[in-house]
Amino acid sequence: MKRFVLLLVLFLMSYGVNYAQVTTSSINGIVTRSSGQATPGATIRAVHTPSGTTYSSASNDAGRFNLSNMRIGGPYLIEVTYVGQDPVVYENIYLELGQPFVLNPVFTDGTRNLEEIAIDGGRRINTARTGASTSVGLKELQELPQMNRSILDFTRLTPQASGNSFAGRDARYNNLQIDGANFNNGFGLSGNPLPGGNSQPISLDAIEAISVNIAPFDITQSGFTGAGINAVTRSGTNRVEGSGYYFLQNQNFQGHRIGEVTLDKIPAANHNYGFRLGGPIIKDKLFLFINAEREVATGDNASGVNRWRPSEDGVAVPDENIARTTRADLEAVRDHLINQWGWNPGRYEGYANEARESSTKFLARLDWNINDRHKLAVRYNQVVGTSMQLANGNSGPFPRSQTNRVSQNSITFENGNYAFQNIVRSLTAELNSNFSSRWNNQFLATYTRIQDTRTTPNSQLFPFVDIGDGTHSNNNSPHSNYMSFGTELFSHNNDVFNNNYSFINNLTLSVDKHNFTFGGAFEIQNFGNSFTRLGTSYYRYASVQDFLSTGGPNEIAPIMFGLTYPYEGQDTYSRVNFGLASLYAQDRWTATDKLTITYGIRAELPIYMNQLTSNPSIDALRLLDVNGMPTNYNSGLWPKSSLLVSPRFGVNYDVFGDRSLVLRGGTGFFSGRVPFVWLTNMPTGAGVLQNTVEPGSYNDVAGWIATYDSILIRIII
Repeated sequence: MKRFVLLLVLFLMSYGVNYAQVTTSSINGIVTRSSGQATPGATIRAVHTPSGTTYSSASNDAGRFNLSNMRIGGPYLIEVTYVGQDPVVYENIYLELGQPFVLNPVFTDGTRNLEEIAIDGGRRINTARTGASTSVGLKELQELPQMNRSILDFTRLTPQASGNSFAGRDARYNNLQIDGANFNNGFGLSGNPLPGGNSQPISLDAIEAISVNIAPFDITQSGFTGAGINAVTRSGTNRVEGSGYYFLQNQNFQGHRIGEVTLDKIPAANHNYGFRLGGPIIKDKLFLFINAEREVATGDNASGVNRWRPSEDGVAVPDENIARTTRADLEAVRDHLINQWGWNPGRYEGYANEARESSTKFLARLDWNINDRHKLAVRYNQVVGTSMQLANGNSGPFPRSQTNRVSQNSITFENGNYAFQNIVRSLTAELNSNFSSRWNNQFLATYTRIQDTRTTPNSQLFPFVDIGDGTHSNNNSPHSNYMSFGTELFSHNNDVFNNNYSFINNLTLSVDKHNFTFGGAFEIQNFGNSFTRLGTSYYRYASVQDFLSTGGPNEIAPIMFGLTYPYEGQDTYSRVNFGLASLYAQDRWTATDKLTITYGIRAELPIYMNQLTSNPSIDALRLLDVNGMPTNYNSGLWPKSSLLVSPRFGVNYDVFGDRSLVLRGGTGFFSGRVPFVWLTNMPTGAGVLQNTVEPGSYNDVAGWIATYDSILIRIII
């Protein structure tokens, strides 16, 4: 009943994301007179001069004000007015992503002009944050060196970073969002925080600012136990601005001399070119920004490069990329496959220079100043990337080969490799509203689809076959791979998709010395993982001569096989529909002119929205529980959902009252993400979607395969 009530409240308040979203900035402070007396009723008006976007508020009875949900960057022109007083004017103020700017205007007898007031421009610490965080602005993005034109080139500026790990946590526990939309590698097969495989999901030229939060005691941020990484994209302004660019890196930029040794210049290039353009559709009202980029890697800079060539005499020469596999054996196997089985395995050499990796990115953003109270931003972007890959090294039924399929010991035909197609599409809409000097609201809706699909060079399916070097003589002797071909054994029906739907609503109320935030949220993630290991069947032959006998009257059976097939009526996708609901409330209390205390509480509830199919054979197993007692477990149940409560407390203390020395800190609880590959492995491995026949030794299969394999291989082909 409690869960139902919580869920109902969430749907009434908002249907959206509860993970960290940082897309704007803010200005707050206190208006006083030179005598130190607070000035209630003063009008604060901030204008983002490049776009004419205006934000306004009034100081409350305690003289305090808060301008929320403001565009980052600048410069801003800020004017503070009050009846009977000369205006106080501030120019050239720049705002950082997610960092509240502290501004304390003082009315004097004459006009006060303060120029060059910026967060990064002086000795004062003009931010009111409580936890550890790092901000990267447009200046750093344009001027600092970087290698991959990636967001991750700049997150490493965080002192707590070690590569993609932050504060000692695995990268899978980070949370990365762009304009509030989920850009996580949520499936968690690798430690790369970004989706898109080898492709960057968004052009660096489209990014305006990045923030990295390690322990923000702001209760609105959640979903990570490593780092919360947030980036926002550029917006158009009243000035038409754009750029075109082209970056090239090839073998001529690489060293090729080591002492007296001169290395060959092997073709390898990266081409990156694109453009951006921003400007007004209606001055001060409606703005457009677009960016498009193409990235191509070729030669040795691309994935899937195979420079191994066959030998003439069976002797490997690694320094010359010559493998021990002979040309005569490769030609014999190729001819047999075409003539006997009607399948072309492709080339065995000469395709290395055609290795290619590419991605195409596009982004469009529309910013609309509906009026002084309401601002709307809508952004769409996508990336489609492809990358070639070599056949898996030696995985398959045990005992595995002691040598890789692509190496000095073995050559794989071209059609035995595979490729990735990585697609990321994202849409966000954000509405920021200033209802009065006391009430502000942020509503954010996002959708992201991430898909990673394996493709194969030849659409015609064929069993994957390993051929040994002829040294296998009995069931106890090892297998040393010599040659491979067929549909790559892990690529047929291999697909992962992740749909992320999210909405959020944060309502802010300013009263006296308090700034209250109330929010409710809900995120849905749909995962589908199709993995049919050995999906086109797998065979291992002891020697080339054994394989060449297939299809004839004296056919010799393989020494190993494997196969995965779906059960009737089942598809190959293991699915998880996951929701995470939350409610939270926070108060930022300005206790004194020097001390600000932030405290709040967040409640989160994981929700599993689809049912699992149980396996009675697993359910009947007697296993030991955590106390060592025999028990049965239901394989048709997801992990138990428990309400997660996260209280937090933070302080920001201005020691001398002039922002020259600020002490900050706090404590609290954080809840993070789960690599969902762990969950989709449950139905995949429980034997309810498909069955995998994969013997664990030659002895397990010897008596069976000699009798039935000749029939089986003909049926599958």
